[in-house]
Amino acid sequence: MFFYPDDNDTEIETVLATKKTLFKSSLNIFSNIQMPINDSYFTSERVDPPVFSTWLKNMSAFDGVLLTIASLSVSFVLSIGIGCLYFVRKYISNESSRHAMTWIALMFPVTTVTSLLGMYFPRSASFLHIIGTCFLMICVTMVIRLMKSLFKGEIGILEYMTLNDLNFDLKHPPFLCCIKLPPLKRSKRNFKILTFFVSQTVFVQIIGRMCTIIAFLENSYKHQRIYDISNIACFISIMVSIYASEVLYRVSKKSLSKYKFGIIYIIVHISQTLFNIQEVFINVLQKFNIIEPGFLVYPEIRTLYLASFLFCCEGFVLALILFFAINPSKNKMCDRYQPSDAKSSRMNSKAELGELNHLKNENLINNNVELHRKDHKKFTNQNMFI
Repeated sequence: MFFYPDDNDTEIETVLATKKTLFKSSLNIFSNIQMPINDSYFTSERVDPPVFSTWLKNMSAFDGVLLTIASLSVSFVLSIGIGCLYFVRKYISNESSRHAMTWIALMFPVTTVTSLLGMYFPRSASFLHIIGTCFLMICVTMVIRLMKSLFKGEIGILEYMTLNDLNFDLKHPPFLCCIKLPPLKRSKRNFKILTFFVSQTVFVQIIGRMCTIIAFLENSYKHQRIYDISNIACFISIMVSIYASEVLYRVSKKSLSKYKFGIIYIIVHISQTLFNIQEVFINVLQKFNIIEPGFLVYPEIRTLYLASFLFCCEGFVLALILFFAINPSKNKMCDRYQPSDAKSSRMNSKAELGELNHLKNENLINNNVELHRKDHKKFTNQNMFI
């Protein structure tokens, strides 16, 4: 109900005056409120990861120790990789096997160098990680190509399975070992399906890492959805690739043991698993604030820094194992290699053949000399008779 107060009504005037002052004070309170969204937009979103020079000057002592150890490990990996590449290019005669093994021999030098560069250049760590991931995925496909080459193609694999009455067994721990699955029949179609499951991870990894790069360029690290979806998709893709590779590996395990194929297969898959999955586990630790980003600003860059350090150390150990696996004296794949015993026996046989030829030549010379003497005596006797 509305009413108009009289001029003489002082009580109503005082009530209206107090209401007016309260209304003005409430307006002042609302006007002084600061919006947190605008502050975060204009402060934290502008903070970028440090550049190379700033990062080296302001890194902590712990990060400096990690960077030094990683640099030493990569230097050892490069020297070991040169030795592996020398063995492959010199002692393997089959062109297809030599091509596949060249990629595998370069696997650790390339991936550890990209990891180390990502530790030196935090802003480019995501892009360098994509390069290493793509190279590892190519090496996974090269393992299957190496298996085809050692079997003389897909037909050779299917013939071997037919002679030994083998099928593609789908129950392998820890994958589907508790589920009763019938074996997959041996056929060219099923073999191609399994090889597709192995190679699909290359495309999934590239797409997922490109999404991470886009998120980095758009400064969307405050929105973790793209990054988390990319990690989950890459993790599932890696598991599918490992499972399909395991099914194919079980078929050729016994036949290709003399080529050390099992060791090469395990090294490649352990390396690509560590390179990608340990990043996911470190990211989980970041979620629970166990690991702080520190001067690197973003948790994702700190995750890549720690994962790169771990892989540089792990790559050194795996490169040593690969070096001994490709050793020509123990690997039948290096068919051009001749052991020292064979060389010495060959040299001895050559020396013996040379001595025999020399003796034969001396005997021939002696026989010719005796014949010449006999002819000379006959000739002198005839002259004396005349």
